[in-house]
Amino acid sequence: MSIIKIAITGNTKGLGKELSLRFDNVVGFTSDNLPIKFVDEIVKLSIDCDVFINNAYDDFNQTKLLMAIYEAWKDTDKTIVNIVSRSKYPNISKGFMYSASKASLSHLSNSLRLISDKKCRIIDINAGL
Repeated sequence: MSIIKIAITGNTKGLGKELSLRFDNVVGFTSDNLPIKFVDEIVKLSIDCDVFINNAYDDFNQTKLLMAIYEAWKDTDKTIVNIVSRSKYPNISKGFMYSASKASLSHLSNSLRLISDKKCRIIDINAGL
């Protein structure tokens, strides 16, 4: 049995930290080592991973990262997990831009899931605030 390699953004705090502690082979990206605005670099460093957990919020960079990972992985048997949020719904958010960013991520994820000839899996987790 092979060990699954997982890439995760925001792996030093909150949900990202908790998820990182539960897996053995984790490549983490944080604002300290490689902020998610450096999308191309994160994609390159994640290319040999089996799962990508798109966790860290940073304006609309989480959505840009989903698109880039999808483009790199669409023909592979890999999994992309997006940590969205219930804040994407009106009147729930803790901020307009946060809500808009999470809505953007959710919309793109739903659109990519509808592409029939892709091989990678795309999963959303809609956590509460």
